[in-house]
Amino acid sequence: MSAYARIVRAAQRGSRMNSASTLRPDPGLWLSTQVTVKRYLELEGVKNAAEIAKFIQKRFAERYITPLRNVRAGDDNGFLTMGVCCLLIEGLTAFREGWPTTKGRSEEAFRCFFGREPQFAAFRGLEHDFWKGVRCGILHQGETSCGWRLNFTDPAKPLLEAAIKRVNCVLFFNETENALRTYADELVKSPWNSVIWENLRTKMEQTIKDCVG
Repeated sequence: MSAYARIVRAAQRGSRMNSASTLRPDPGLWLSTQVTVKRYLELEGVKNAAEIAKFIQKRFAERYITPLRNVRAGDDNGFLTMGVCCLLIEGLTAFREGWPTTKGRSEEAFRCFFGREPQFAAFRGLEHDFWKGVRCGILHQGETSCGWRLNFTDPAKPLLEAAIKRVNCVLFFNETENALRTYADELVKSPWNSVIWENLRTKMEQTIKDCVG
């Protein structure tokens, strides 16, 4: 069974709609600015790891990294930066872990991310507090809480000043981008049937199913 046929069947099983014609993901739908559903499934079919890794990295970068890199000087701020980083962390973790969704697993995503990425070791033990005070505070209230502070004016400061719970937003953003690069590099170097690839394919199957509605 082709990857497309597998996804169509999965979508039909998971939908309450009756018309099968409405349950087919559009092969021409763009998953990124350069890759359609059809193109992705072709790459998966021939096990083109390098091109899929490139697609995943670009998909995240064009949605989160590049727009922030192009914010006009003086218009950038730490709340925007950290909000984007938190979204990227959850999305990237879903791919790494093979989660169809992060619903109910948002906090767990930060535990996984900080635990896996060595550059964020300073946040280990603070995962819940960061998730509640930074992630949830910014995304739901437009502010930090639980005493967290953001530094977006002095990039020379440490990534985390733990004593005052202050995050260097510039460094945090840069290191989050590095985590994305690391993921893409690991994909290229890993066997097709390894866990990292099985998880990616699981997540991409759900991503394409989500195109059905």
